[in-house]
Amino acid sequence: MEATAHADCLAVALAHAVLFGLLAWGPSSQLLLRHVRHARLLRQGLLAGSVAIIVLALSPWMFHLSERWCTVVAVAAITMSSILLLGGLFTVITCRIRAEAAPVPKRVLTVGAHPDDLELACGGTLAKLVDMGHDVHALVLSRGGVGGAAAVRCAEARDGARRLGVGDVLVHDFPDTHLALTSREMTLAIENHIRSIDPHLIITHSAHDYHQDHLAVHQAVLRAARRHHSILCFESPSVTSEFKPTVFFDVTDYMVVKQHAVQAHQDQLRGKRTYMQQQHLEGMAMFRGGQVRRERAEAFEVVRLLADQAGLV
Repeated sequence: MEATAHADCLAVALAHAVLFGLLAWGPSSQLLLRHVRHARLLRQGLLAGSVAIIVLALSPWMFHLSERWCTVVAVAAITMSSILLLGGLFTVITCRIRAEAAPVPKRVLTVGAHPDDLELACGGTLAKLVDMGHDVHALVLSRGGVGGAAAVRCAEARDGARRLGVGDVLVHDFPDTHLALTSREMTLAIENHIRSIDPHLIITHSAHDYHQDHLAVHQAVLRAARRHHSILCFESPSVTSEFKPTVFFDVTDYMVVKQHAVQAHQDQLRGKRTYMQQQHLEGMAMFRGGQVRRERAEAFEVVRLLADQAGLV
């Protein structure tokens, strides 16, 4: 009987380890990070609870407890598991990210120079637009081969977009760090994309940016979208002091989503780039949020904006 009780305790421990391990770190954890405000704390709580339950369930073997105590420990492990599971469900329900649905869904095209530009500059905004029901498309004009491994960064661009909820991302192979040399070709590629998608709003780099590729993309977008009515420019880490935003998106609920998307770019994170660190992203979002009396925001300059057509701001 004692051996049976020990086996039952071990079975409970393994079952809970698998269950909470999958919830915290398995495929479902991607859903938590994308749709729950305090997802990282929830994952940590599930992991800690799982470890506690395993230790509790294995204690009869570790301490040679009697059959009676084995039963008590098994009941305690099951009770702790139930509390943890109910607490997790309660957190998911009450802390779920809910963006107000747009009355009329619009099409949005965002254009970046390198695979990580969009996530860093406007990842929270893009995720929020997706949740509002808008059809968001991403165009990246280089594979970032000078700053890292091109094939890896291309895959990371698609992974980062997926983490934001952006399903359509096209990565071109124009020469990294020398995009200005292919200005005409880039303009044609962007024109074709605009013609294909017919976006209500275009979002891209600012003219006030000291990175030569960012500036080249901004100029190419303005040429390609010379007849378009609504263009916003996002704030990349390399904007100059002349960047003066007048449009802001509240991304208070989307910082975890943005950080998770940035984390997809491990090729760049290995280079210890400070502008990709969580504290930098949080600091910038809090600064911009303070300007519009929100907790966190992302900022944009306006090239031109026909508000009733853009339908977003």
